[in-house]
Amino acid sequence: MVSTQVLQEFYVNVTRKIPAPISPARARGILNNYLAWQVEIKGPRTSLYASEIEERHQLSFWDSMIIAAATQGRAEQIVTEDLNHRGDVQNRESPITLASEMTNQ
Repeated sequence: MVSTQVLQEFYVNVTRKIPAPISPARARGILNNYLAWQVEIKGPRTSLYASEIEERHQLSFWDSMIIAAATQGRAEQIVTEDLNHRGDVQNRESPITLASEMTNQ
């Protein structure tokens, strides 16, 4: 499962923020490959839930949006390079284990 936010962040980073950006056409080709996955589309309810997660767990709103989308998509694990939280985040349905692949570990 992947959220629209993750796809959007990927696109911006690989076309603008990395030392050797790739072309928009190449980035679109990579994104197209991810359409084979379940894509979780964020809506107003996702934003409300993310706000609750942000407040409860002292996370950034954008990290909370990723958790909210993963929860709504029934993901069992989140793998990320920069989520500001280690451990379990309890949500309404079940705990999500956060696997953080932080570069500073």
